[in-house]
Amino acid sequence: TGYLYQTGAGDPNFRSVTLPVGVGDGLYDIWGFDASSDLVLLAQDWLGGQAYDFGVAGLSEFEITGIEASAGLNPSDPTAFVTGLTFTAAGTFTGTQTPLTQDVPEPPTVALLGLALAVAGWSRPRISA
Repeated sequence: TGYLYQTGAGDPNFRSVTLPVGVGDGLYDIWGFDASSDLVLLAQDWLGGQAYDFGVAGLSEFEITGIEASAGLNPSDPTAFVTGLTFTAAGTFTGTQTPLTQDVPEPPTVALLGLALAVAGWSRPRISA
């Protein structure tokens, strides 16, 4: 679970990011994209509250992962994960912060049906002779 940050057209690149303190264990993984658009781990278990510097050229997009589901963040709430950002130049920010969530798979229907039949058979009253 995490977020994808992207600059908008004409925006300056991200220079640094400071992640929140007190969300889950407060440790995050920071990912950048290489020239082939592949994800590259930049920092593992980065402590919230400390700025991570992307360098002079900055990045136009990056991901933050490692947010525990138990932190209970609402992905549709833009204030659930307040992030500090700096940029490589002055300008207007029109970018996005997109939640990255994982769907929890539901048990297959056949397995649920089998479980229901087993419980029904077990709880059926038995007649003694």
